[in-house]
Amino acid sequence: MKRYFIIIIIVFLLGLLGLQFLRQNEKEPTVEILEQIEDVSAENNQGGAQAPAVGLTGEHEPLSETEKLKATSTKTMWEEGNFPERLQVADLDMPLVFEGQVSNDLKQVILADINLVLGHVNGHEFYELPSKVTYKIPGQTEAHKANRGLIFNGLRVARPKEYRNNFGRVIEVGGLENVVVSAELISAYEKAWAARKDDPEKYESFESFINWFNTASVEDLRSNNPVWLYGYDGISDAYPEKAAELKASFLPKQARFGRPVVRHPSILEFTYLNEELLEKKGAAGKFPIGVTIADGKYIDEEGIPKGQALFLYDGKKWYIVIAPV
Repeated sequence: MKRYFIIIIIVFLLGLLGLQFLRQNEKEPTVEILEQIEDVSAENNQGGAQAPAVGLTGEHEPLSETEKLKATSTKTMWEEGNFPERLQVADLDMPLVFEGQVSNDLKQVILADINLVLGHVNGHEFYELPSKVTYKIPGQTEAHKANRGLIFNGLRVARPKEYRNNFGRVIEVGGLENVVVSAELISAYEKAWAARKDDPEKYESFESFINWFNTASVEDLRSNNPVWLYGYDGISDAYPEKAAELKASFLPKQARFGRPVVRHPSILEFTYLNEELLEKKGAAGKFPIGVTIADGKYIDEEGIPKGQALFLYDGKKWYIVIAPV
């Protein structure tokens, strides 16, 4: 009897130990999962993509305009970068300062476009300004005088007309020289960025078109001819066979002859053509009313512009414009 009592005591103790072991094993997976979540969060905070912030009500913080575009549409080159507020082209590296309050989203658009516009220059020079221009910079109590400006060196340095007298002047802020992005240039970029947001299909399809044009085989270019013939297409269909022959003549016959390569226009170089503008430019009857043109560049093997590449969007499709001689 005493032996059975001892056996019962041993079984009872083993049961308690087993129950404690099971309880510990039930807790360990939860601890491991929490640690994994903390590790992933730490990795994201070190440079990965962060989840949208959630407030006390459980609702997400509102997204910026650029974040909305990124979440719902194809990126264009103006949403892809994360540029420092510096002018870093060729042998130049100087801080940039904006004349007026500018959102971070718009700053990135402007910085991306400046890098596109000036990316091919190979040097710079300073020159003294004949008349002093002043700029009011946010956070600064006094206006700053620009005493000198920048000239960029290189083959065929071409900038949008909005840059003239609005970019490249230098002021001193906090003891350092800064290149000024003027209020006038900022305003031009605001309008161009608004146009991109108002018609995302136009700009996103252009991104696809230019990537295709620069990488398609000669056979693909010829079978999907992207040429829009100035003075013929959308204006006169009287000579369709002649138009088709001319279009084909502008594309390379064989790959060994090389192929055209084009560069993005500045976001400032997209223009919607209405009747009033066509009349003003003396182009009435040359382009259809309601199309958009974009002024890009043909480039060589080193990325240097070698001529104008004009693109046209008819509301459905992008083309490259060719003017028969």
